[in-house]
Amino acid sequence: MIVSTREADVRATGVVLDNGPAVDEVVIHASGASYDADRRTFSLSGQATLAARISADSILQYVRENPPDAVQDLQVTLLDGSVRVSARMQGLLPLGVEAVGSLEIVQGTQIAFRPSSVRVAGMGAPGSLVERVLENVNPLLDLAALPFPVSLQRVEVSLGEVRVHALCGPIGNSGTLT
Repeated sequence: MIVSTREADVRATGVVLDNGPAVDEVVIHASGASYDADRRTFSLSGQATLAARISADSILQYVRENPPDAVQDLQVTLLDGSVRVSARMQGLLPLGVEAVGSLEIVQGTQIAFRPSSVRVAGMGAPGSLVERVLENVNPLLDLAALPFPVSLQRVEVSLGEVRVHALCGPIGNSGTLT
């Protein structure tokens, strides 16, 4: 049985990606959609909008389960418009590290952390150290592997959550629902 509609909102919660934090909520709004109940697939006839919400808890859980090399006691705080990351880096001596920065869209499908300030043991950090850590961290989220095209449009950081807005579709029968 195939069900079609002129307009549809698809809402999913607790979406787990292979390469990023769990997404607490995703809403896809589409003009023209169909669902094939026998095959458990859906398709969109045109472009759709996607809005996703990722909580600070989801981000913290992900980075704690996938920490950058030589980083311990990682903390992530989502502020209004910025992200603060603090940790302890292992080396000859453990050093406290704090970075404040923003999230930005890279290549239309990735979200990366870009620090505006980094302090190691209370002092400014050398650029080479910052770049080495960022290589292990970024991208924070990569949507290129989704079974439909995505173009990230906007990422907003507010107290306790990140909101991501994108255009996607059309989604063919590769969008399998299980």
